[in-house]
Amino acid sequence: VIHAGRFICYDHTVFTKRHCWICKTNSRGRNFNVVSYSINKMGMPINGVGLTKVIERYEPKYVIFIGTCAGLNPKSSSNKSGNSEGDVLIPDYIYAYDSGKHNDKGEFKIEHRHYDVSQNLRGIAIDMLEEIRKTRFEVDTDCGFCSGASVVSNKDMRDAIVNDANRKVAGFDMEAYVLACINNEYPNVETIVIKGIMDFGKKKSDSNKKKAKENCAKIAKELVSYIIENDSTLLLSLIHI
Repeated sequence: VIHAGRFICYDHTVFTKRHCWICKTNSRGRNFNVVSYSINKMGMPINGVGLTKVIERYEPKYVIFIGTCAGLNPKSSSNKSGNSEGDVLIPDYIYAYDSGKHNDKGEFKIEHRHYDVSQNLRGIAIDMLEEIRKTRFEVDTDCGFCSGASVVSNKDMRDAIVNDANRKVAGFDMEAYVLACINNEYPNVETIVIKGIMDFGKKKSDSNKKKAKENCAKIAKELVSYIIENDSTLLLSLIHI
């Protein structure tokens, strides 16, 4: 699903093969090749290199990044607008929570640089969510997101991230900031992040990881199908690979 008729679904948790080609057919009988690419390693450097290679090779119009994350806004009796494990986040901007400067006094000054994901593709996702039946989990499309260099399984560190974030930031991981940077550097590539909440960073737990992966994959699958059916520009320059 790009200007040349291909679609890249970039994902580091769901697919087991490094490359996976899937042929999709829309209701008009047109075929589209879906490409998934898997790195299966955590961290922004390795994901940045891999994602750049994929974009340079396939020149996609759309890139979807899916996986799991930690939440920052847990639902409770006093916070009914928060999130639960298994909920899905589709943020509109992302920043690196551990970027900044160490001054000569030994102090660390945080300097957040926000990058937006594609607002057009995010808008498409919101339109798609309005058409599909209600899911058994919540999908938050009005939120921010952040990434850092290390796994957080410590309440004090997690609270520090919360204290430095604005009220809209709902989750964090180790990779998504790369995609926001890609969106800034490749203006012809539209990007979106779809993340499932597996825990809240206070104590590392994989008990809800499978549910988080499955839920974000469900949303990504619906989005792929929705784009194939509704993006008329794709039919004008279709190339079978």
